[in-house]
Amino acid sequence: MGIGAFVRVSGSGMGCPDWPKCFGQWVPPTEESELPLNWRETYAALGADHLSFNAVRTWIEYTNRLFGVLTGLAVFGLAVASFLERKRNRMLFPLAIVALVLTGYQGWLGAQVVGMNLAHSMVSIHLFMAYLVLGILTVCLLLTAKRQPEALTSNTRLALAIFLGALLLQILMGALVRGEIDQFADAMGLPAEHLSKDYLPIHRSFSIIVFGIGTWAFFKWREQKVMGGLLVLAASCLLLQIISGTVLNSLGLKGGLQILHVVLASSIFAAVIYAGAAGLAIAQPSGEKE
Repeated sequence: MGIGAFVRVSGSGMGCPDWPKCFGQWVPPTEESELPLNWRETYAALGADHLSFNAVRTWIEYTNRLFGVLTGLAVFGLAVASFLERKRNRMLFPLAIVALVLTGYQGWLGAQVVGMNLAHSMVSIHLFMAYLVLGILTVCLLLTAKRQPEALTSNTRLALAIFLGALLLQILMGALVRGEIDQFADAMGLPAEHLSKDYLPIHRSFSIIVFGIGTWAFFKWREQKVMGGLLVLAASCLLLQIISGTVLNSLGLKGGLQILHVVLASSIFAAVIYAGAAGLAIAQPSGEKE
């Protein structure tokens, strides 16, 4: 997800204008002279009218794809391993299969993003599918724990669920805002960072609500003295997320901070999923704790 954010902020989404190959090659070119003479006309016919070759951006996008393949292989390995453990852990194998199918679907969505020339709606769907896969894999991680953590109370899990909903809404608004900024910046021929302050008020204002809900939910979590290390991680990430967002709003859309912003949101999401799913008696057939 961090590399995907790097692709976005570096403007490398069309670094490889076709899929699964890159400029028709399994190993991307490093120089424009390695491309066919009519490559501009070829991709213009596919809708990429203003495509230019940039070796750095091409290899950034290609690296993103390689990590996608690595993720797919890892999830496939999880599915195989969970099949061997299916009698001892009945929930793990079905979830691993769902994660495998959705990871493949995520790869297909990546191809659609390229085929639609980075249509903002498809980029947002691609992002949310990544969060869905991350959530399922987080539960799989919980299921493989040798000792299941103590459960949070139902009221605390409800508070975390409300926070998670607010967080996802904030992420959606952030994705839509970034899409609007990119679209307007392209039309005006201006760098996106010059426009960020005009488009962020709603996203910025709602972050105060998200922070308030998160603080309330984390205090309820803290009262139970359960999974304290994970709580510290989630709370720290939330605080850093607010700080990074404030800096982004003040100084413009700086690339490194945008990547950090995405990674922090992903970390908070995974931590809350892990804590909320803990103690639901799904790790062992009998529902017993070790």
